[in-house]
This record gives sequence, structure tokens and C-alpha cells, in this order.
Amino acid sequence: MRNIIFIISIFLGTTYFMSCSNEDDTLFNNSGNDNTNMKAGIYSTEIPMCTQGEVQTRGLDSVNGTFTGTYPYDTIYLHPADNNRNDVIAIPLKGTNYSGDTCRAIRLSIEVFDDGSYKVYCTDKPEESITLAADEEVYFSSIKTPTWKATDTGHDTPFSGIYSGYDVFKNDSDNVNTEILKSELLYNASSLIELGNTPPQIIYMTRHSTGFRLQFMFTEVDNGGLEFPEAMWNFLFQDAKPEYFYIKFYFGPNFCGEYDLLNNTTPASDRGGFYASDDGIYRPFQYTRYTVGTGGDGSTGEDEYRTGFGYETSRRQYLLAPLNTTIPSNDFGFWVYIKYSDDPNDATDPEFLSSDEGAKWFHYSVEGLTPTLNVVNFIIICMDYKDLLTQFKDEIDATNNAANRVSTRFTRGWFENRAPQEIDIKPVDVKVITE
Repeated sequence: MRNIIFIISIFLGTTYFMSCSNEDDTLFNNSGNDNTNMKAGIYSTEIPMCTQGEVQTRGLDSVNGTFTGTYPYDTIYLHPADNNRNDVIAIPLKGTNYSGDTCRAIRLSIEVFDDGSYKVYCTDKPEESITLAADEEVYFSSIKTPTWKATDTGHDTPFSGIYSGYDVFKNDSDNVNTEILKSELLYNASSLIELGNTPPQIIYMTRHSTGFRLQFMFTEVDNGGLEFPEAMWNFLFQDAKPEYFYIKFYFGPNFCGEYDLLNNTTPASDRGGFYASDDGIYRPFQYTRYTVGTGGDGSTGEDEYRTGFGYETSRRQYLLAPLNTTIPSNDFGFWVYIKYSDDPNDATDPEFLSSDEGAKWFHYSVEGLTPTLNVVNFIIICMDYKDLLTQFKDEIDATNNAANRVSTRFTRGWFENRAPQEIDIKPVDVKVITE
């Protein structure tokens, strides 16, 4: 798997961010650095972090749906390169001014002792420090702990098959949807001091989380245009409105429950796990549209419009999480759950919106998708609307024959309290775009 990485580049005390591949030559070689040869004393440095050029200010650009080359947080953490130690220093990025530019900077002090051991601390908070032996090293990261852990919802996957009973992780906890970044290299006292005082030097920050977003729609496929306007829905489904259909997804099993950031590994006992869209809450169908440009460089050709009804991930709610790379990437797939109710009370009923009873589901593995670090995987799945008409015929007919029943609540009663039912339908078109 490839790593695309942040760079904090220091030129005469000024730091720039830019994008680079870790295939570049290594700029730091600590093998020649020996703390015991350093003069004892306190060394302090300020490293301004000014963005170079027109760089976005967020690590995940929620407008364009892509990662950027900018460190996205107000704090960077310094850890000992030893997972048996819990020491950590939180280093705030503070405002500074360099050559007329408004920047943010980190301020570090390194105190070297006669025996080569050393202490590192934030210059503004000397009471918070890490003391290390001469041969011990440190690394920078974007998270406070050396090990990242998913939050288990306490619910297992409800579907049958080889992934039945797997963990489902919570996707709105503090440690999910957060970029996980770590310096590619380790540093000792000598290399930290050299980093701040000998230009040019670079801190590589590698990303250890992958992004996912989804667009799923039932659409018209017979006319070749993959368009399905609201007027067509109303004609075919009559009184069965799009918002009477509710949907959620499980996707996995390639997500890890625990991740060792220092060693870039998952425990051998980690078998992977799943996330559910909106933390397992069903959402009503919505009108969704995606435009596929066919003009190559944009100068010629026409756009292909894909419209339909289903689900679309908000650009501000992408899933960002580390992967268990020991699980084959072609195991990755979606388990789609859909259920129906024309009772308006169900739209706000927590029990209905969280229960799988009465749902119909199918599984689809995304052929050719290789989840890769440092990209957002944008997955577009188009389904034939006729499958929806067929699979929910009884429910749709009940809505359209409303005069023959006592109430909408009674209609739901025909279909509730049933175990989820697997159905055999497949997408007619799938696109995977890495952003």
C-alpha cells in the first residue's frame, strides 16, 4: 500500500506544507547522530508552519471531498518510540509572524545532560516533559495515544454468512473521522536540534487512515441515461413516496479494532470489523445526483448525469478510519438494508429507525476496490428501480390502496416484527473514484 504524506519543511526557520511521496530520498539519517557527543545544555527552537501557495486549511476538504496537504489540527503530539511508555507532550501550534506572513509554530526545547540522556518539552510548558536515555527516540503524531482503538457499539453484524457476528464500530466517536498522522522518521536529541537549526530539513507526516463516502441510488437504466426524475418516480410508485423507504449500510470487514501507530500494525487477534452508516440509524430515501464528466480534460464532451433516489454521504460526514491490511482488500463490501413504512410517526420513532425488523437486505462486494491509505474512496452504486418495485410490491400496493385499510399504522403492522430477509438483487452500475 502506498503512503502519500504531509511534509513540514523548514527553510531558515520557516515551515512549509506540501505534498510528496515517500518514494523520495530519505532526508534524515539518524545513524550518525550520537547524543553523547553533544555538549550538555538547553537547545530551543521555534518551527513556523506557513502554508505554501494556495493550500486549503483543512486536512479533509469537505467541499471537494479530498485530503489536502495541510496539517489540520491545532496540536501535535510528541511520543517516546516505546509503546510501553505512556509519556506524551501536547505541543500547541501558536500564531507567529515570519517575513510578513501569518503562520503557526511549534516551540520545542531539548535539554541534553552530560551522559547523553535528554529531556524534551514544549518551551511554553516546561513542566510537561519527556526524559529519555541517550539511545531512545521520539516521534510526532496527530493523536494523543500511541495506540488507536475503535469504539465498539456493543452490537454485532446482523446478517448471515462468514461475517455474521462481527463487531460494529461507532463512527461518531472522538477517535473516528479523525486523520491519523505520524512522522515517518524517529528522532533523538541530536536530530531534533538539527531539525530546527540546520536548513533545509523535513518532517514527513504519513497518513494512517482511509476515507469512504457513498452515493447509492435506484434509477432508470433502460433508457441508457441512468436518470430518474421525481416525475417518473411519482408515475411508477404513485402514492408510495421516496421518503417511505428507509435505508442503512454496513461496510467492512477491513476496519481494525486496534491500531499500533508506532509500528503500523494491528494485533494478530484483530479479525476486522464493520461500520454502519449513520451509526446504524435508518435514513429515508433522498433525491441524489452525480455528474460524471466525459470530456476528458473538461474542454470537450458532455456530462453524464446520474440521478435517482437513495442515499448520499454528507461531505462533512465521511468515514475516516485505519484499515486492517492483513484482510484481503477484495473482501471489502456493503450490506444494504432497506425497509418501508408510510406511517409518518415512524420518521421520528427511535425504535423504528434503529431496528432491522421487517428490513430486506443484500450484499455486494465492490469489485476492483482496493482501499488505500491517504485517499477518499468515493463509491457510486446504481440500482434498477424495478427491483425496488418488485421486492416491496406488497408494501407499495398497500399504500396505493389506502382506502381499503383502517390506518397507516395498521399497514405497518402487516410487515413488522419479522427477521431481516435477504433478497437477490445486484447493482447495474458501480463506479469507484479515489479522491
